[in-house]
Amino acid sequence: MQNRTRHIRNELAQKIDTENPDLSLEQLAEDDYEAYAAAVSGNYDHALAGGLDMRDYRTSDSVAERQGSDDIVVYGIRKNDELVGGFHVSNESSPEISYWVDKDHLRQRIAAEAIYAATRHMKEAVGSHLRIRATVRKGNQGSRKSLHATGYRRTGGDHADDVYTHIGHKVTRPEPKNEG
Repeated sequence: MQNRTRHIRNELAQKIDTENPDLSLEQLAEDDYEAYAAAVSGNYDHALAGGLDMRDYRTSDSVAERQGSDDIVVYGIRKNDELVGGFHVSNESSPEISYWVDKDHLRQRIAAEAIYAATRHMKEAVGSHLRIRATVRKGNQGSRKSLHATGYRRTGGDHADDVYTHIGHKVTRPEPKNEG
């Protein structure tokens, strides 16, 4: 299990570009930790309501510890170089993604673009056979829609959460936001 984690970590790019030229995912560097921790703290209640407990990311020391571990890679989601969210790739028996978008940047398809870019990148770098999971709180309709739009399908769950998995080769590009 640990060797697979290292394999995935070694295959992940420092920066993952999205189809939107203003949006990218960049692995956090040491000089990003303080800003990331501040952004997490400012969005903690919002993320927790969506089912993502980010207590391990509320100080720069805890961000450094998580980023330095063998079992997770933390990306900042940047829009025009502004930190607008986070994207985490962890690995137990298969990679699991989690993500959050700043409450002031919701409904801009940022999560869908990040999911699409990261999933496509992992499938290309590690192999199309890779099964990637995401767990979503049942009431989090935005995340459910973003995952479904990029080819993830509900594969399980319990009373509180749904589990989505991307299986297969095709990664679906989310439809552009209708500005109509």
